[in-house]
Amino acid sequence: MAEDFGFLRSVKEAVLSWQFSLICFLATAACLFVSEASARAIGIDGLRQDFRPYVGGGFLTFGSALAVHSILGVRNTVLRSRAERERRRTIVNRLSSLSSAEGEILRFCVVNGQQSVNLPLSYEPGKSLVHKNLLAEAFGYGNGLLWAHTIPDEVWVLLREHSSFQFSEDDIQQAKTADWFRSMARGQHNWMEWRVH
Repeated sequence: MAEDFGFLRSVKEAVLSWQFSLICFLATAACLFVSEASARAIGIDGLRQDFRPYVGGGFLTFGSALAVHSILGVRNTVLRSRAERERRRTIVNRLSSLSSAEGEILRFCVVNGQQSVNLPLSYEPGKSLVHKNLLAEAFGYGNGLLWAHTIPDEVWVLLREHSSFQFSEDDIQQAKTADWFRSMARGQHNWMEWRVH
């Protein structure tokens, strides 16, 4: 029974698709507008004479459906583009208003060129970044004390473009000698070495 519903759903989706509307629109247009000689040659002259009103109705119906599909397609593209711009703006705003400890986590990743970082689940700056959708917990990777977190792809791209996270080679070398950086580097492998300040 479930298979029947799946088949019917597939048929419904096919019938409502723009491709189906386009094929039917072109077919009815061909029936209506090909020359008499061409209609006789392909064997649709009888169809055109006997069912011309229905073919005409189909032409108008599928033409209208195609127009609706086109309008909805443009509308959906505009809405997706607007939502993406808004999402990017939100990410950039969040990157611009990080606390010092939150910024250190992300700077550590950028300096090391790594998109993931191990953090204690109870570490407040890490939890805050997760809440802001700038970090995601990698479920299934970690132990009770230290857990892998990843920077989502979209955030990673914007993070590396953000002016606060543009580092020269000197900046990178200087960061790697800082206490916070060394503490985080040690804490990546050993919970007992994790230090927060």
